[in-house]
Amino acid sequence: MAKYCKDKLQLTYVLEGLSILERFEDKLSDEDEDALIGAICEQTIQLVAMVCPNASRHREELEYDLSKARFFTKHFEQLQAFVGELRSYMDVEVCLIIPDHEPNLTWGWSTPRQEISGLCAMMIDDASPSLPKDWSLRLWSDIEAQSGRSFESLYDKAIANPRSAQLAKLYRQGRLQQTRYQKTGRHDFALGKAAQYAAEGQILTQVFRGVLIQHEENCPEIKDKMYRILGPTLPIIHPFD
Repeated sequence: MAKYCKDKLQLTYVLEGLSILERFEDKLSDEDEDALIGAICEQTIQLVAMVCPNASRHREELEYDLSKARFFTKHFEQLQAFVGELRSYMDVEVCLIIPDHEPNLTWGWSTPRQEISGLCAMMIDDASPSLPKDWSLRLWSDIEAQSGRSFESLYDKAIANPRSAQLAKLYRQGRLQQTRYQKTGRHDFALGKAAQYAAEGQILTQVFRGVLIQHEENCPEIKDKMYRILGPTLPIIHPFD
């Protein structure tokens, strides 16, 4: 582990004081553990999470108030506490990403993506002033543009990957969320989710040097694998389990 950090004593202090690896060791692959150690040794760690606005089950309509989104009502205070603990040892930046691409590309909505992105941008403008210091809200569209990669081309590549079909089959066997995922986009919803996460994983690793926070309740271990269909991605942790 020392190879990831110039100061071995500093690394030992961080890991023993925070016990971050012990907290997640049952859920971390060797690849994730190596990447997480590397991220810790950067002195500033980025925590990244996808935050979906609430959506109507019956209409193509998003809830404008992000404070009512499930992430904020269930996990916001938990994440604040986790960040506070981390800040005893290192600087922390939190980036919450609004997936404005999802309604069109994986839910099958006909509402123009530009319209959805505009609405999500206004949500961000309204919600950002109430966030803690060093927290930010960003559109997925902006993350994708920064990466220089195309979500749609990666999505199509993932659809053609046999691993996507294998993981989609396992995902269908889990406890499915009976919500918007009943509506299919261009593909069977489970296969579409596999391709979505695979594409997101590749784009996120181009933009961030940090850790992806997983707060999925439906088959989280399968979702972790979906992120890696097309290759390595950010280390993934489950701080709310």
